[in-house]
Amino acid sequence: MISAKEILPLTPAERKQLLLEDSNAYQAKNEFERCQRLSHSINKFIEDYFKQIQLSDRENNIGSILQEFNIPDAIMHEINKFKPIAINEITTSISSKNSESPPANIYELAGAHKLAGGNKTSRNLSTALNQLWHNIANISPYVVSPEQDFNIKLKGIDLIIHNTSNKKVEYVQLKTQQNTMTGSQKGRTIDELSIYSNPVFCAVFSLGIWTFNHDVIPRRSGAEFWQSIGIHYPTFERHALELLQMLENEYSRS
Repeated sequence: MISAKEILPLTPAERKQLLLEDSNAYQAKNEFERCQRLSHSINKFIEDYFKQIQLSDRENNIGSILQEFNIPDAIMHEINKFKPIAINEITTSISSKNSESPPANIYELAGAHKLAGGNKTSRNLSTALNQLWHNIANISPYVVSPEQDFNIKLKGIDLIIHNTSNKKVEYVQLKTQQNTMTGSQKGRTIDELSIYSNPVFCAVFSLGIWTFNHDVIPRRSGAEFWQSIGIHYPTFERHALELLQMLENEYSRS
C-alpha cells in the first residue's frame, strides 16, 4: 500500500506518477471517477503525511511557523511575491484597450475608459487574489495543495486540510467570500464535492449572504476557516486589507 514514507522523498511529478499507478486512474470512465480514485489513494497516506510535515515544521521553525512571532513574516513573504503580479494586472488592465477594437462592455461603449479599466482590473485582480489566498493558506503545515504537493488537479478541490479542531482530513473548495456562487454553479459544486470524503465549502472572508447550502456538506468562512488550519485570522485579515489599500492607491496613481 502507498505510504507517506514512499511519497515524502519524491518530487511532485514523481508523486503524481505513483498516485496514478496506485489509483488505476488510467482506467477511470470519466473525470469524476478519476479524481475519486486519486483521492482514495491519497487517503491511504495523508494522515501520516500531515504528521511528517507538521514535525518538520516544528523542527525547522523554532517550534512552528504558526507561532505568533512567525506567522506575520510568512504571510508578508507571500504578499510581497504577489505585489508585482497585482501591480502588473492593474497597469495592463488600464492600458490594454485598443482604440480600433469594438467596445467590450457598456463602459467602453460610453467612452468611460476609467470605469472600463476599473471593471477589468477588479475581475483580473479577483482571479489573482484567489491564488494568493491559497498560497497563504498553504503556509500552514495543516494544509496540502494537490497541485503543488502532488502535481495533480482534483476536480472542485483547492486544498486538503487537517482540521485542527475536529482532527479530520477534509477536502476543501475555497472561495473569496460567502456569496461568490451563482445558482447554476451550486449543483455542479455539490456534485464535485460529493465524490470526496469529508468535503467542506469554505470562504476566505465572512462577507455577503451564503449562496451555498447543503444538508451534508458543511460550510466555513472567515475566522472559522483560518482557525481550522491554525492561522490567526486577525493577523491574516490585517495584512490582506493593507494589501488591498495599497492596490487601491496604486490604481489611483495609474
